[in-house]
Amino acid sequence: VVAAAALVADVRLERTFRLRIDGKEVEITTGQELAVACAHADGKTHAITVSESPLQRFVRKGLQFTYPSACTVTFDEAGEELAVSVRHPEGPDLKLHRMPSEVDLRDSLARHAATLVTMLKTGGGSQIQESEVSAAIAGAAVPGRQISCLLLEEARVTEIYYFARAGRSIRVSMDYGVEQARQAQELFDAVAPTLALE
Repeated sequence: VVAAAALVADVRLERTFRLRIDGKEVEITTGQELAVACAHADGKTHAITVSESPLQRFVRKGLQFTYPSACTVTFDEAGEELAVSVRHPEGPDLKLHRMPSEVDLRDSLARHAATLVTMLKTGGGSQIQESEVSAAIAGAAVPGRQISCLLLEEARVTEIYYFARAGRSIRVSMDYGVEQARQAQELFDAVAPTLALE
C-alpha cells in the first residue's frame, strides 16, 4: 500500500524520451543509464543519462516563460490572441492572456475586478474584499487587484495584473484557495520573472 501511494504521489518519477544521436534514434528513461555505440570510433561507447528539468519552457506566438514541470499547461489561440493556463497539481491556476494590441491598463484592471466582484456576489460569494497589490512581473513592478472571498465555504483569492510589452497588453491572473497560498506563490515565482514577449 505504501509503494502504491508513493507512485500516485509522484507520477513523473520516470519519463521516457526519444534521443537522436548521429542520426540514430534511441529511447532513454529518466534515472537510467544508456550506453550508445560511438559512430566515430569502433568499440567505444558513450554513457548517457537524462533527468527531467524541474522547470519547463513555454514558447508560443512570441510569449515565453518557464513553469514547474509538475504543472499542466493548456493554451488557446484565436487570431493574434493567446490564452494560456498553467495549473499547479495542488490546485492554483495561473492564467496569461496576450491581447492583440494595447488596452488602457488601469481601466481594464478596474473593469475586470468589478466584473469579478459582481460575479462572486451573484454566485453566492460572501466576505468579498478587494485590495490594491503589486507584483514583480517581467522585471517590473506591476499594479494589480486582489479579491478574496468565501465561496462554497472555501476561502479563495484571485489576483489580477495588466501590463504592456512590445505593443501588446498582457493580463496575468492567479486563482487559488487560501490553504494553497504557498503553492500559488511557488507557481507565480517560477512564471512571473521569466515572462517575456517578442
